[in-house]
Amino acid sequence: MQQMLMAIATHLELKRFDYTLFPAADGRSVTARVHDESIVKATGRPVSHSMLHLFELDGAGKVTKLTCLSDAPERFRAAFRGGAGGAHGVAGAVAGGAEGGVAEGKALVQRAYDAFKRKDIAAVLACFADDAEITANSRDPVHGLPFAGLYAYDGKEKPMARFLGELSKAVEFDRFDYQISGGDDGRVWATVQLAPRNPKTGATMESMDMHCCHIRNGKIARAIFLNDRTEAMAALVSGGGLGGRAGAGMV
Repeated sequence: MQQMLMAIATHLELKRFDYTLFPAADGRSVTARVHDESIVKATGRPVSHSMLHLFELDGAGKVTKLTCLSDAPERFRAAFRGGAGGAHGVAGAVAGGAEGGVAEGKALVQRAYDAFKRKDIAAVLACFADDAEITANSRDPVHGLPFAGLYAYDGKEKPMARFLGELSKAVEFDRFDYQISGGDDGRVWATVQLAPRNPKTGATMESMDMHCCHIRNGKIARAIFLNDRTEAMAALVSGGGLGGRAGAGMV
């Protein structure tokens, strides 16, 4: 943690830091939705983005693991290079414009989630752009979670279709209740209460996810899904024993 804070202080001058916290009911994790604005010291360029932060806690309430996912990593790369990016730039091309209106974006995400609840996968995919980028818990593979990682367009299959295919092999859902928790400039945020189940063992658990969806041209162009306890989900998927509310699911 000290190394991360030192790296941030070395490279960025923080101008704004706003956050909303979503504690888990069992007290074992807290998910935060964060918006910050900074100046890249090396280039002098402004950069802003929103993030999902996941704090995993031990029995004493101390943080044992922190996962951070940015909704616009390419914006940061551009700002550090001194090229286009900053407060709008690349991410603005994804999220901005009249088509990213808050009400329209919320309605689109609601259609996708309602379709998932009734297991209408074709209707879910219709809400996503063909080249929509999907990040499930991490941009890198996660040990024990076959559906976690970055899904980018390969020129053949929709990334969302590949993600749902991997997800369906690992878990099913006995509960999928969502709440659209906000929206701004082409982004829609949602909290999702889930009860994932291992179809082979019948083991279940309850969970909460945080989602961020970018809207472009009436479609979801990027989605970030963050679950609150990857180790517990991995145990569920692998068939390990879990009791009560043990972790979080993904959608």
